[in-house]
Amino acid sequence: MADAQLVWDSGSEAGDLLLAGTQLATGEDLETSLVLSLFLERGTWWADPELGSRLHELKGRKVTDQLLADAEAYVREALAHFITDRVAESVEVTVERTGLNSIGILGALVRGAERLPFDFAWSADRAA
Repeated sequence: MADAQLVWDSGSEAGDLLLAGTQLATGEDLETSLVLSLFLERGTWWADPELGSRLHELKGRKVTDQLLADAEAYVREALAHFITDRVAESVEVTVERTGLNSIGILGALVRGAERLPFDFAWSADRAA
């Protein structure tokens, strides 16, 4: 059975279930896992306390070179389980400033010739 598809809404900075008409959309399990890995606060999900990231720790900080380095480290940490679980052979990550208080998180999960690219916007100016 496929999982319900979870998508990231950059505008509201929240995950949401995707609908297909009046039903929940299913079938994008890897993308759903990617969203949970990046945007769930690490340690808050009862079924897997290691799932999630520490990106929330960056809220309220100014976007500096140090924040970009921390964000990249937190993304790599959050996605490391894809390599450990042999879902991906490697993870490509780039974090760049996209505005005064916003960053872009770009990259891909890589397995052989297959790549699952991702591109998320994230704002540091919301209160922690």
